[in-house]
Amino acid sequence: MAGHAKEDRIYPRPLADVRRAAQRALAVLGWSWKTAADGGFDAVWSSRVFKFKDDVSIRFHSAAGTLVRVESSSRVGIFDFGQNARHVRDFFEEIERGFASGGC
Repeated sequence: MAGHAKEDRIYPRPLADVRRAAQRALAVLGWSWKTAADGGFDAVWSSRVFKFKDDVSIRFHSAAGTLVRVESSSRVGIFDFGQNARHVRDFFEEIERGFASGGC
């Protein structure tokens, strides 16, 4: 149960569409975020009870569509009890929900 999780997925869509879907996903998830210098996003997830913070990095690369790389890391502790993996999974599920609904 490391304090880090990472996953890549490729979407057969233009980069601009995937970026819009990612922005929508971040808003729906309620994470605070800002645009990074490289065009990706740096987000922060905060737990409700203890206010722990995890950093989530979202980066985009053109590769036969758009490759999305999501990494989540805990700021404190070495055990995350699967929370970082949930961040990654929740983010991708929300992007795919947006594509399926035609919202992006």
